Amino acid sequence: KDNEIVSAIPLQNGGYAFGSIKHGLLVVDHVGTNATVFDQTQGLLNSDINQVFQNDRGNLWLSLNNGVSLVNLSQSQTGVVTAQTIQSDSVEVLPFTAYIRQCEGIFDQALLFAGAYYDSVGGIQQLQPSGWPLLKFPYTYNAFRFTFSSSDFEYANDIEYLCYLEGLELDVENASWSKRTYREFTNLYWGRYTLHVFARTPEGEVSREATFSFVIETPWYESLWFTAAQVGFVFLLLFFSGVLNRVGKGEKLSETLIVLSVLIPFEYALNSMESVIGIYTSDIAFFTVLITVLISMLLHPSENFLHNLMRKIAIKKP
Repeated sequence: KDNEIVSAIPLQNGGYAFGSIKHGLLVVDHVGTNATVFDQTQGLLNSDINQVFQNDRGNLWLSLNNGVSLVNLSQSQTGVVTAQTIQSDSVEVLPFTAYIRQCEGIFDQALLFAGAYYDSVGGIQQLQPSGWPLLKFPYTYNAFRFTFSSSDFEYANDIEYLCYLEGLELDVENASWSKRTYREFTNLYWGRYTLHVFARTPEGEVSREATFSFVIETPWYESLWFTAAQVGFVFLLLFFSGVLNRVGKGEKLSETLIVLSVLIPFEYALNSMESVIGIYTSDIAFFTVLITVLISMLLHPSENFLHNLMRKIAIKKP
């Protein structure tokens, strides 16, 4: 089994070429009396040949476990084949790496990119991410499915992957290895995310890292201009409250405006702190309510402060 012939093709001169495991390439002439063996001693990268191809010039391309080799055949009048192995300096055996092959939008099954998110130079995929612009999505488009693979085809079915999404998950220490070749993320919050993928062979070799970054844009109600508008609205309430105090009219309306000026920032701050409170309380209802009540105790002092401030700036009518 270790010495089996895995590929055989007829040659243009009437001979045959056989690719084998462990014993390299065997080329025989058209009558079968002359045979030439090519292995690592003649310059092949290794002697395990998966496939043999002949191009239109009569040369042989060999698909090996660790790359490719080109065998340049020349033919004499007697039909005896002589050969020279050529290894191109421009062909580099890439190190073991992980690839992010595909990204889909779960909502509409849209194919956002496919193939691999890497540059290709001269038909050879590079390890550097491509120069594509950073992909940005609206805040309502926040569910994705990523598919990944590796450059190792020998153990393709046994490769394990480690995947985590920076911006959602804390770090790689919380991720685990799995043979699953895809990962889905749904209901992502707005912000910037980077997907990190590693591959691992059965022997324990860990690949180079593959990354892919994208942005979910901030919704309008969380934008800076809307936040500024809310702050401006609170100051506007305080301004009208101060005006009413100056003219000595509408005291009840002034009191209402002061209460609103306190409640609006309080609700805004409480919503912003909701995720932090959830972390420290482990989402236990009792502790969540307790912390909310403690924060609410700041309402009354804040209201008194604004009342005193308005009394100081109030101008009574003569």
